[in-house]
Amino acid sequence: MALSPAVAHRIEFPTFLVAAPGSAEPFPNIHIPDGFSVTLKNRARSRGNFYLASTKADAESLAGRRMVLEPGDAVTLAIDNLSLLWRDADDALSRLEVTLAQAFVA
Repeated sequence: MALSPAVAHRIEFPTFLVAAPGSAEPFPNIHIPDGFSVTLKNRARSRGNFYLASTKADAESLAGRRMVLEPGDAVTLAIDNLSLLWRDADDALSRLEVTLAQAFVA
């Protein structure tokens, strides 16, 4: 029987938004410690999608290489700094939750 990983440490940040939809914004320079992953979640009550990409152009482009997070969707990434990502959104009222977590198997 496989065990689900338990969370050893969790760090939650204030929610992020996009001030002007259609104009992607970078995340701040937040180092992600070794052994941690970052989860980005579009709140379920958001009115639109969030778009995540490694460049401003991709985050803004319909044809760009970006991840689409519909309301309630989340993605977990293994990156070493949050500033590697850009975000865009369909509206200025939607909120993106960011959580760092260190997992271990009990």
